[in-house]
Amino acid sequence: MFAGAAALVQFSVALAAARRPGEALVIVAATATLVAAVAFPRIVLVVSLLATMFPQRVGPEALNLSVTDAVGLLGLVAALRFVPWHDRRLRLVYGALVIYLGCIAVSLIAHHPQRAVLELFHRGVLFGGAVLIGVALVRSGSSRLALRVFALATAVVSIAAIVSTVTNGFEPAFVFDLQKNHAGVLVATGFLVVYVGAHQIAWSPRVTNSLRVLTLLGLAATQSRAAALGLVAAIAIRPLLLGRRGAVARVSTGIVVVCVALVALSAVSVNANDLSRPADEQKFNSINSRTSAYEQAIGEVWAKNRIVGGGLRYFRTPGGGYVTPHNLVVGEMAEAGLIGLFGLLVLLTATALALRRSVGDLAVLGMMALVLRVTQGLADIFWVAGPLTAPLILVGMGVADRRAEPRQGWNRKGRVASASIAAGGDSPVSTSRVPSAEGVPGEGRQW
Repeated sequence: MFAGAAALVQFSVALAAARRPGEALVIVAATATLVAAVAFPRIVLVVSLLATMFPQRVGPEALNLSVTDAVGLLGLVAALRFVPWHDRRLRLVYGALVIYLGCIAVSLIAHHPQRAVLELFHRGVLFGGAVLIGVALVRSGSSRLALRVFALATAVVSIAAIVSTVTNGFEPAFVFDLQKNHAGVLVATGFLVVYVGAHQIAWSPRVTNSLRVLTLLGLAATQSRAAALGLVAAIAIRPLLLGRRGAVARVSTGIVVVCVALVALSAVSVNANDLSRPADEQKFNSINSRTSAYEQAIGEVWAKNRIVGGGLRYFRTPGGGYVTPHNLVVGEMAEAGLIGLFGLLVLLTATALALRRSVGDLAVLGMMALVLRVTQGLADIFWVAGPLTAPLILVGMGVADRRAEPRQGWNRKGRVASASIAAGGDSPVSTSRVPSAEGVPGEGRQW
């Protein structure tokens, strides 16, 4: 590693001597960054989650990398040393990812534009890299710090969004160069962190409750209907994931009611904004524009090639006049056909199964983050760094959660005994009724 770095430095000196200082500086900066990723992996991993809030473009224009992409690549390098490649849950996710990439590669072979090659690579690194970063955060002992930093960052975004929408006549908030759907997903994910991961971040109930209220108000300020719907879906499945009844179920029901109210308020604001437009601009409102894009993707692209679709990133064809479909299913069918849709279903199903093998806080958080993003992706572009990266990092943290489903049986004295098998281990670990993150007695949960 250090020999390679020394060789690159020597090459940079040669470029500088040849009066090409710009390229020399780029190589030196890239080398220093890679060395930092290896030398300080935990810091890079934490920053990788924080970097999901920066959509600004960096690097060569041909690559079109965002800050999230660039830092994610560094996070992937830093994560490699912590990854337990023997873990069956991780193998399940990565096996499904290979199947998905193989399915969309069929479309690539059929159409083979250069942008499709880059997109294939981007999706593999985006999904697989984010999951590995999440796994490494847990394995390196940095998960608590990462969740705390992310929660505080989403609180800052929420405050800025609230101030922006109040001072601009309650228009949708656009802050820190974040498009409203991007900000909405991040704020909703931040809410899940302080709601489900309260025990993980280990802050006082007053602080966590304040952050919950703040992020909900921030989500309302973004007026991202898709993110609000995704949050409703995520919270609605929480009692099913925990298998609990009583107080926890009632709290979840109350949150669902609040989220439904947020969706209703957003819908009212959208109707008012859309109906206030002149008649000749009605076709450009949010609902009609999406409907037109769906009809174009299905009728003009997928219908002509149902098996392999129109090719990855077909909507970037120069002069094609195509519009990006804001829907996960429609977009996948149009780009990669039925084969690509099959691969996507395999990927999402395998990821959910890997998360369901544990009932720990991180696993539940990861599953809810996945549901949030998939539901939100039904009304937005799915394969985008940032809105997808943050939930997938939480998914990776959930995959690395080593607490498994408790098993109950009868001991010799006729009493119920509870045991839990840690992932990858064979020895039972006793479990007792201990307070959960919400202060409700947990059933068979471990600390």
